[in-house]
Amino acid sequence: MSFLRRRKGKAASDSEPPSPPIGDDSQKEKEPQTQKEEQQQKHTHKKNGGEKQPRWSCVDSCCWFIGFICSIWWFLLFLYNAMPASFPQYVTEAITGPMTDPPGVKLRKEGLTAKHPVVFVPGIVTGGLELWEGHSCADGLFRKRLWGGTFGELYKRRLPGLFVFQDDAVKGNYLANATQCDVWTEYHEMGVGGVKAVADYKVYTAGSILDLFHFVAPKLMARGDNHFSYGIADNLDDPKYEHYKYWSNPLETKLPNAPDMEIYSMYGVGIPTERAYVYKLTPSAECYIPFQIDTSAEGGSEDPCLKGGIYSTDGDETVPVLSAGFMCAKGWRGKTRFNPAGIPSYIREYDHAPPANLLEGRGTQSGAHVDIMGNFALIEDVLRVAAGATGEELGGDKVHSDIFKWSERINLDL
Repeated sequence: MSFLRRRKGKAASDSEPPSPPIGDDSQKEKEPQTQKEEQQQKHTHKKNGGEKQPRWSCVDSCCWFIGFICSIWWFLLFLYNAMPASFPQYVTEAITGPMTDPPGVKLRKEGLTAKHPVVFVPGIVTGGLELWEGHSCADGLFRKRLWGGTFGELYKRRLPGLFVFQDDAVKGNYLANATQCDVWTEYHEMGVGGVKAVADYKVYTAGSILDLFHFVAPKLMARGDNHFSYGIADNLDDPKYEHYKYWSNPLETKLPNAPDMEIYSMYGVGIPTERAYVYKLTPSAECYIPFQIDTSAEGGSEDPCLKGGIYSTDGDETVPVLSAGFMCAKGWRGKTRFNPAGIPSYIREYDHAPPANLLEGRGTQSGAHVDIMGNFALIEDVLRVAAGATGEELGGDKVHSDIFKWSERINLDL
């Protein structure tokens, strides 16, 4: 016997919950719970990005940062203009203590007045020369700084600079009037024989190194010999030493017959300064220049002055003490053939002391090669000399190094 059975739909049974009995109060309790669940679901949907929020881009960050910097700058500028003139000095004194008077103010209080003129000879870094009239290619450079500093105008206009750094040498495939702006070194003129001559010897003296340079780079040295000289004169009365090229070498010229004149050598000390190097051959595959500093050379405890292939000594970080003070310590001290009139010479050394804080700038007690121009002790000595003070009134020699000991070890016919 067959039976017919009616099946219930599975989807309908799952989707439709059984209806509660009529008059059941549980339906009323579930309705508020359902509303709360819907609100929670909406809130969760918003957190998960259901509603698009504005994105913060890099441009927005840059704009806010620039605006913040400008606002701070304007605020500080406003405070600077609004505050009294003595407020910055008050803040400085509150941090560092009472400031000493600058040398000029101090000496004016003492009643010193100018007696001698002061002439500054500008250096290539600390000084500068302006152009008043030049070649046609330099039009528009009137009163522009062309020599000294950062050579900014020469970088902007390359052509006028070529007249300053021009080289008339003709060698091999190089054209006449080739400039130093191109990649060129002295080794281009040395050749294989010159390089081998340098490599065969390990130690050079001040005299032998010049002979070596004349051998390996004769044209280069010939150009230098036309304007400068680096030897030691045997006879200073020889008329050839009246040429201007010898004037820059104190060992090939003598001081004038002016016994009332005084000479001062003022320089900084107390900073390790390079004085010599240890070289090694460079593999030709690495670089065309055959020599480089041997950075592996170390003196250790036996010679602490040798580090990384560089010998250091006392100085102002650029010029060693012996180069700065030898002539006043020995070469011009008393009556010598370099100082026939016996002009008094004095050494004034300034021991380096780094700035105590950022408010001092480069430091008022610095002995560094350029920063010494702001050294209060140096400025005071210069002003006192310009006001008529003698070396004895300054206190004579003021020495912090072993300059006199080192000078005596140099054999020089005086």
